[in-house]
Amino acid sequence: MPISTANGVPVYYEVHGKGFPVLMITGMASVMDWFHYTIPAFVEAGFQVIAQDLRGSNRDGITAPLRPYSTEDMARDSIGILDDLGIERAHIFGMSMGGIVSQVIAVRHSERVERLIISANGLARMPEDVKKMALGQVDDGSPISEMHSRKASREEQLASSIKLAFTPDIASYHPERLQFFKDVIFTRHGPLDVTRKAQVIAACEHDFLDELANIKARTLLIVGELDHVNGGQIGEMANRIPDNECRILPGMAHGFVLEHADEINEITLTFLKRP
Repeated sequence: MPISTANGVPVYYEVHGKGFPVLMITGMASVMDWFHYTIPAFVEAGFQVIAQDLRGSNRDGITAPLRPYSTEDMARDSIGILDDLGIERAHIFGMSMGGIVSQVIAVRHSERVERLIISANGLARMPEDVKKMALGQVDDGSPISEMHSRKASREEQLASSIKLAFTPDIASYHPERLQFFKDVIFTRHGPLDVTRKAQVIAACEHDFLDELANIKARTLLIVGELDHVNGGQIGEMANRIPDNECRILPGMAHGFVLEHADEINEITLTFLKRP
């Protein structure tokens, strides 16, 4: 079980394939298994994939110290993995919270980034109303507030996570992917009230909107049209990142990396292979 402690905190990662490296960074309080249907396609295309959990995901009891940390700390975790592997430069592919961390990597460690993919993430500065829902201060019945509720049972958290991440159609046309989410992704991280708290605070304190102009890497921004999690600033992000391609994908929700893996693989690989 590969674990990096280069930044003083244990972070789980896996390495697959050979070729130019692509670092895949998963989302909040989750595990790198979100990329289960992405990794084989990238390996087949000739890339080496390094897929990582975020600190505090609690996979198999791998816990981060119970102290506050920032997205800057999480970016240093990712750089630590590259350092462990002797990788000087890589493509960075972040989804959701991983997309937030990728923003930091691209600015603070620009010399390590070849190309940048920010997916299922259209936030560089969290709006106040979203902060309150994420911190459990508002219960308006929305999937976001349900998922972050301190009172929600594990079953209720699973139901709200599915509602938030996927379209209602996934059960009919990709039941195996929905089952994979239930059996693997949702069960491999620890209790959400433990793992999510520090990451939520880090996301709420993340304020990188004015830093986006400093991203030097060619960037692909992709969000789903139906993403109700954090797609709200995608247009503003596109206006600030100097060299970017921005795509809003019709009919897709927040969890498109899993639900629509075939289409996302084609879009992202085309971007990385383009001269």
